[in-house]
Amino acid sequence: MADGSGNGLTIAELAEKTVVEEALLSDYEHVLLALHRKHGKIVRIGPNHINISDASAVKTVYGSGRNFKKSSFYDAFTALRPNLFGTRNEEIHSARRKAVANSFSAQSVASMEVYMDICMHKLIAKLDVFAEQRQAVDLKKWISFFLMDVLGELAFSRPFGVLEKGDEALMPPTYEHVLLATLSGQVPWCIPYVRKVLPYVPIPSLSRMIKERDHLRQMAIESVEKRIATPSDRKDLLGRLIEECETGQDSKGTSMDIVDVQTEAFEIDALDLRPEGTASYPFQETNQLSYLQAVVTEGFRLNPVFTMALLREVPKGGTVIAGECIPEGTDVSICNHVLHHDEQVFGPSLEQFDPERWMDAEYDCTAYLIPFGSGHRACVGRNIATAEIQKLVVSLLARYDITLADAPGTSFEQSTMPPTRSFGVADLDGHLTVKLKRR
Repeated sequence: MADGSGNGLTIAELAEKTVVEEALLSDYEHVLLALHRKHGKIVRIGPNHINISDASAVKTVYGSGRNFKKSSFYDAFTALRPNLFGTRNEEIHSARRKAVANSFSAQSVASMEVYMDICMHKLIAKLDVFAEQRQAVDLKKWISFFLMDVLGELAFSRPFGVLEKGDEALMPPTYEHVLLATLSGQVPWCIPYVRKVLPYVPIPSLSRMIKERDHLRQMAIESVEKRIATPSDRKDLLGRLIEECETGQDSKGTSMDIVDVQTEAFEIDALDLRPEGTASYPFQETNQLSYLQAVVTEGFRLNPVFTMALLREVPKGGTVIAGECIPEGTDVSICNHVLHHDEQVFGPSLEQFDPERWMDAEYDCTAYLIPFGSGHRACVGRNIATAEIQKLVVSLLARYDITLADAPGTSFEQSTMPPTRSFGVADLDGHLTVKLKRR
């Protein structure tokens, strides 16, 4: 077992500082990967935090039911009340997940696809203008606008309006919110002080984050109140949560009140398959495209979005992980980016984007692919995310020839993978400036 500082276990206290610094530098998972390649399967990155890169550890840490509970890291991810992601109480999580599980099922996603299509039509209308005028466009920015308005449609029953106005200032401060939670989660003892002191720190970016987070919280409250006051037959996430609330109980018989609904709303962020008259391809039909599935899967492997190490607490009595005895109470985690780039798990050439690896029937690594986490605490919104990705890829590539603006004549297939930055949630480093041409 190696200490992430490289200076031995006697100065492990410095590792907390190191992890916070790397998160601030947006280099979190890349530093973890380098540490594992130097030190092996198990690396200590905090006084009580061990990160693991080992195939067998996935089932041990995340697939053991309630044995490995979430650590105090998650106390930083709460809003109005402990939410589905942040709660450490297994009873609360079980009740909440059962209450919302049907809302995130494949069948429910299909019924909510109409709201994705509304946003897709707005996106394509904007991109058509850039194509007609032969103007370069930052595709990353406009896809972000699309995703945020879809979340608004589903969670708040109204878009944020960023697609209509094309204004980044209207984007909720998700970067600042997640960054702050990631940083304070690494040193959980400071969380109560952060919440008390932060509003008085004279740093403009922090002030904006606090202001916009309060605005988003208030928007969740107002959206729920408005929806209750004006009944609607919209089958979005908010509507389904309210239906659950109106029954007086969740699926486990535990009372679910209006604040619970507001809390979950706050946290939710060559074939012609297209129906006639629309530029948006249906999710169900994109599932027929086997190569598309391989492309999306390889994207999840190479650059997973949610890269923060998901901490769990070793249960009483300790356990053996990756051949090492880990004492009870130790925080352990697996960073998906690190695991996905481990040649002992996924094979060679892992820095290359190679969808064909998933077309090989003998290449069976899906059990270790964890872009949405794993086990009973895995991301409940993965069906929505997958639907958005597949619809975007097919709808845009079917409509446009896309080339990189700074490398005329170069297609995506000919280019190298661009660098990413990460503070626990990965993002393309810089812009994705392209030129579009209607097919």
